[in-house]
Amino acid sequence: MLIILTKEHSSNLEKMNKVVDASVSVCNQMTEKVDKLIFDAIEFMNNFQSSFENNRSRANEAIANVGSSLKAERAKLQEVRTVITTDHEEIKSLISSQISKLQDDLAMESKIIDFLAIKTKNLRFLLLSSNKLKSRYRI
Repeated sequence: MLIILTKEHSSNLEKMNKVVDASVSVCNQMTEKVDKLIFDAIEFMNNFQSSFENNRSRANEAIANVGSSLKAERAKLQEVRTVITTDHEEIKSLISSQISKLQDDLAMESKIIDFLAIKTKNLRFLLLSSNKLKSRYRI
């Protein structure tokens, strides 16, 4: 009976050893899989970080280029604005002087017209007077 018990106990121990070995094997496989997943995750994060740094660098460079371009455009627009303002002032001054000249010419023409009107009136008066004298004396 002791032999049977010992055999059964040995058999049970062997079965337990097989189960423990199988469990250890499964645990080792899982550990390998988890290690691979961790390695892949770290590799992904490193690649992601590298891509992020490259993208950030390119974006900063692009922003700097756009900023430089906008500053240059602003400077050019300021130059154009200055030229337009100067031209505008010159044109305004020219128009103002032309208007003043036209006003002076108009005043001169008005004086001439007034002078001619007076002369014409005097001539008419003289002609009428002369015609009256002629008709009186029938010359």
